[in-house]
Amino acid sequence: MKVHASHFYLTASLLIAVLLRAADAEPSKHWAFHPPERTPIPQVIHLGRIRNPIDRFILARLEKEGIEPSPEADRVTLIRRLSLDLTGLPPTPEEVRAFLADPDPQAYEHVVDRLLASPHFGEQWARHWLDLARYADSDGYEKDGIRPYAYLYRDWVIGAINSDMPFDQFTIEQLAGDLLPNASTQQKVATGFHRQTLTNKEGGVDAEEFRCKATVDRVNTTATVWLGLTLGCAECHNHKYDPLTQREYYQFYAFFNNASEKEIPAPTPAEEARYEIARANWESRSDLLKAELDALKNNDVTEALAEWEAQLGAFLTDWQPLAPSSATSANGTTLKIESDRAVAATEQSPPTDTYTIRTELPFENDITAFRIEALELFHGRGTGRARYGNFVLSDLELNIINSDGTEQSVTLTNAVADFSQD
Repeated sequence: MKVHASHFYLTASLLIAVLLRAADAEPSKHWAFHPPERTPIPQVIHLGRIRNPIDRFILARLEKEGIEPSPEADRVTLIRRLSLDLTGLPPTPEEVRAFLADPDPQAYEHVVDRLLASPHFGEQWARHWLDLARYADSDGYEKDGIRPYAYLYRDWVIGAINSDMPFDQFTIEQLAGDLLPNASTQQKVATGFHRQTLTNKEGGVDAEEFRCKATVDRVNTTATVWLGLTLGCAECHNHKYDPLTQREYYQFYAFFNNASEKEIPAPTPAEEARYEIARANWESRSDLLKAELDALKNNDVTEALAEWEAQLGAFLTDWQPLAPSSATSANGTTLKIESDRAVAATEQSPPTDTYTIRTELPFENDITAFRIEALELFHGRGTGRARYGNFVLSDLELNIINSDGTEQSVTLTNAVADFSQD
């Protein structure tokens, strides 16, 4: 299994430093330039309605506007909302019944814990990040070729969310995971964030043009997702509203412009497990065969080899030619029995014919096989009488005529030919 990975010579701190330098030079009211500050928790009148600090902010606004809170929803509605919010899936009937029957005052919190532990939680919330990362399973543009291993990055995002990965780690691994010391396969897969750009594989395209387009996309996307800035506006001119210059845009661009993209082996844990099992089986079988080979090399096998060759020779040569007593054709071919027991076809040569050969069985041993040999009558022309020397055998029937004149059909199995036309 392979996946695209990117080698970007940058770190998250370098990315942010380029733009914050401009922010220091000229203060801006844009929220992205201001560090987050803890907002004081507001005071409320109806303290009995508070269950957590977030409730204070909501209730303070409602009280300010003179609006009464809506009554608490029934349990069926609560679990439906909660399940859809956290996993994107409706609750099952069994989950609803269990929630309705749970008398624990912390029943709602237990449902929250269960849904947060669900693998579907990561699937639901990864969608939002994958939208920011412009995730796609195909290249885009006219050819829109399939990206068969793009899902590895998608699964990495889902896994990161389900494992509650710290955001700084989440950031570093996607921006420069391949540059971490002793980077793991998963950390390299994380840099697939940068490989979600459109890829044009149409014949005749200018590869350098679309490489530059991909670099621009990486610059703009990284600035939008992590810095909350419309840096892309400065691609063609100084930013009209924020302290970002076109020069600074291309300084940022330079970080991405020396990317070296390549494919890396990136097997999934399930694939690695299957590989290890197959490898262990192969090694076990290989060791056994090597031991047998060494035993043969260390022993004199001359006598056993001679015995095997004798048996093989007897098997290959134990054919007894039959002496035909008569040979007739159905469609006018003249069949002549030669002195060497061969049957020669002469005179007329119809397109198709049926030959009937009769012979006595001069031995008592069991007959295990019959063989028909088509002999070459004219050197270099093939075995048949057709224009191109073809002799086509399409059907063979064998019957035994008993001493009382009755006929017995013999069933033939395992018919093979040393040459067969299509």
